[in-house]
Amino acid sequence: MMPVRIPEFLYNLKNNNLPLYFLYSFLAAGIDCLDEEPFNKIEDLDSRFAELAISRLLVEEDIFDPYVTWASVFIILYHWKRSEAKGYLKISNFSKM
Repeated sequence: MMPVRIPEFLYNLKNNNLPLYFLYSFLAAGIDCLDEEPFNKIEDLDSRFAELAISRLLVEEDIFDPYVTWASVFIILYHWKRSEAKGYLKISNFSKM
């Protein structure tokens, strides 16, 4: 369970107040659950979002932001579902920077 205040989270989501790396990682972890028309036609949409999230995370300066932690968890979840060790190793080495 993600410790979050739901009204505040939804307000930030609606008003684009969340960092892009968090949104990309959130979509990478869960976009395959959407079975809507525009999403199921695009190949490897989740891996595109995962790459975008990783690239944004690697240049993030404030690594103590809680969104960085949660974005890393979502990326690890994505790679656990996909069994892609290369991307998982990028994120696991992120904490050593």
